[in-house]
Amino acid sequence: MSSAVEAPMPFVGGASFVNPPTWQGVMRQLLHLAQFSGGLQVVDGQAGSGKTVFAHRMAASLPEDVSCGVLALPAGLPTSQVFDCLLTSLGVDVKDGQSVGQSIIALRHYDSELKREQSRKILIIDDAHNFDDQALAALASVFQGGVDTEVGLALVFIGEPGTAQRLDALNLVDVEVRDCVLPALSLTDATELLSEEFAGTHAEQPFPFDDDLVCALWNESSGRPGELLRLAQAAWQEAAAAKAEAWWSKLPIWHVLALIALIAALAWGFLSQGAKERPLAPIQDAPVVEASLAAEANSSSSVAKLDAAAIAQVPPVEKVSAAEVNTTSEMEEAKSSSSRATSVTEHAVPISVDVSASEGRVQAAPKPVRTASEPQVAVQPKVAKTVKPSRPKPEIEGLTEDESELMAMAPTGYVLQVSAAKSLPALEEFVNGQRNRSSLRIYRSLRSGKSWFVVVEGYYADKDSALAAMSNLPSGQLKAGPWPKSMAAVRLEIAAYKQQSP
Repeated sequence: MSSAVEAPMPFVGGASFVNPPTWQGVMRQLLHLAQFSGGLQVVDGQAGSGKTVFAHRMAASLPEDVSCGVLALPAGLPTSQVFDCLLTSLGVDVKDGQSVGQSIIALRHYDSELKREQSRKILIIDDAHNFDDQALAALASVFQGGVDTEVGLALVFIGEPGTAQRLDALNLVDVEVRDCVLPALSLTDATELLSEEFAGTHAEQPFPFDDDLVCALWNESSGRPGELLRLAQAAWQEAAAAKAEAWWSKLPIWHVLALIALIAALAWGFLSQGAKERPLAPIQDAPVVEASLAAEANSSSSVAKLDAAAIAQVPPVEKVSAAEVNTTSEMEEAKSSSSRATSVTEHAVPISVDVSASEGRVQAAPKPVRTASEPQVAVQPKVAKTVKPSRPKPEIEGLTEDESELMAMAPTGYVLQVSAAKSLPALEEFVNGQRNRSSLRIYRSLRSGKSWFVVVEGYYADKDSALAAMSNLPSGQLKAGPWPKSMAAVRLEIAAYKQQSP
């Protein structure tokens, strides 16, 4: 089993890319109609066009006291269960075994109470194309005969193409159906989406697609975000599989043989070097021969008595011990940094006295000659390797205080993007007037090659924490449409701005 940790899969829809410029016009129109007009609002979008993201983005853009969230139900549910889920999401109690007629009455009563209180509630229904005609007709009938258009309950249906036509075919009286189409992403939006998705899982790696490939993926997906991510993931997996192919399989056979021979030669050289560096057995201290004239005179009758004058010329022979040899060696070693491989016998030269009766002179014995049986002492001193401390990565120069704080944050976290504009003074005026000014930061980025200033709030360990904290923002920031943004994307935008700006 492989111990390597697999890299996370990019392009899985984990990034927080929402509300591109091509969606903002439709978003503003729907928000206005849902809050200040009657009838039913319908948004058509093909599969993979980003309908669910659009639904949640719209719910987050509504005021807190108006939005009832997003309701998404699977296909095939009976009409009674559809109404049970709808009433539950509105906070209305549902009795066991409640019929469809009773649910309609409860829903109309809820609408009447809202009108009496002069308040507005908006519920967004995602995947509305999953409802059958009976459920759609029952829901639409609640709004028949309505007079007040700016108060009461409002529904926004988001589904695949054909949902608006099905509502029109019901021939509802006094119920106006307004529909619009969710626009496709532009090429710029598609590039930004793919870049942020990849940065969310591979922040330290460069973006793997060039402009031509991104353009091809955008054309093939027809600008639908979900389909674009699916195609991008397939292209990334294909490229990763090509890189993982065994590189040696592409080499000619003689290259492989030469490589094997080279590896064998390197292994042999390594083993040989290891054998040479094995420590040799130390030489025992050479015995010191004492000059004992009396012993030789007593043991040999052929040796005459030495002449007192001749003996007086012989310098006294001192006894040299092994301890003195070692001490001398250590002193020499401390005086210089040269090799300690010095023969012990050079410090303890045995001296013998050859007394000749005929010549009457003392001779020093010749220096011993090393034979093959005497091993060479070659002890190499061990030198400790010095490890150079790693230098910290240089910081990016010219950053603002807010940008420096953002670059110091971990790239795995998230912030909430609350606003963005091309005018820095206007954005600073907005930030300075907020009650949570201490948690707001402004950084510079590029958009279409021009300076673009972004305001982000806080720092959160993951996307879910950022989403949960969104409800704590002031109402003015909620209206601006905050959304979670990965710190990896923020760091890339700051770095890209500093690289391209003069």
